[in-house]
Amino acid sequence: YSDRNTPTYDFTDNVTALWGNHSIGFGGQYKIVRAEGSAFGRIVPSVGFGIDSTDPAFGIFNALPSSQRASARSLYATLIGRVSSYSTTAYLSEDGTYQENGSLNRLSKQNTYGLFVQDAWRAKPNLTINFGVRWQPQTAFIALSEGNYTRLESFDQVYGLSGLGNIFKPGVLTGTAPRVVPLAKGEKAYDDDMNNFAPSVGVVWSPDFGESGFLRTLFGSSGKSVFRGGYSQAFVREGFNLLESIYGANPGGSRSLSRSVGLGNLIVGTNLRDPNNPNLAPAPGIVGSKPSFPITLGVSDSTNAFSPDLKTGVVHSFS
Repeated sequence: YSDRNTPTYDFTDNVTALWGNHSIGFGGQYKIVRAEGSAFGRIVPSVGFGIDSTDPAFGIFNALPSSQRASARSLYATLIGRVSSYSTTAYLSEDGTYQENGSLNRLSKQNTYGLFVQDAWRAKPNLTINFGVRWQPQTAFIALSEGNYTRLESFDQVYGLSGLGNIFKPGVLTGTAPRVVPLAKGEKAYDDDMNNFAPSVGVVWSPDFGESGFLRTLFGSSGKSVFRGGYSQAFVREGFNLLESIYGANPGGSRSLSRSVGLGNLIVGTNLRDPNNPNLAPAPGIVGSKPSFPITLGVSDSTNAFSPDLKTGVVHSFS
């Protein structure tokens, strides 16, 4: 379950001035967009059944044909409730502590603004030329809640122990283990991109091919046909899902409480019905605690960061 509200405050003002054969328009916009979201990632923990290769019961099916062993082990694990994984998550609550499967609340905002000037020049009675430019900076998302958005200490940590630029270089370990720190209240997720100038140009021509001839026959008399052409640029304002998928996906706002063999915190060979089964409890040391930054990422965590060279997306349109 999740809900999100995005109240928007928009101030826009445009002015048009007529000067001879020119119709000049200019204006601007200032907009504040807030994102107020809450979510329940899961209601209750989930338990997976299976038989690990280190389980004493793994070998009892070796007498079966090899093509049947996996199905037999899966059926056996389901019938007896052999616990192979326990999945649950802690979320940072409004009181600043982690609560198992609690509500995750996040607040952020983005301030956007832009200026434009446009001229529609009637160069001839049958020819109009439109041209102008818009300045549209892409400002960063700003955190309004602390701890629920986290960033790497350095972008280089995206590469982990390998180090910056050392992907596919086995044995090269010049980096450090990724660690995250909170995006503080009022802190920007990345640098503003200010040099966004979007030109536009267009031509409208209604030809006059005289009273006879092939072109007169094809396009008709004056005013019966129109040719239009143009080019423009527009910059893309990313939605708040971008912030959620990068800094919202790093540990901090949520912490894994899961158990599995791969994580090294699950006891092999227990059943769902076993009293006081330690595998049916969240990983210790997190629930009820407050975040202790920096947090070192584990094998079950994803590593996400905005590139320091991030540029605003641009759309080129031709007509």
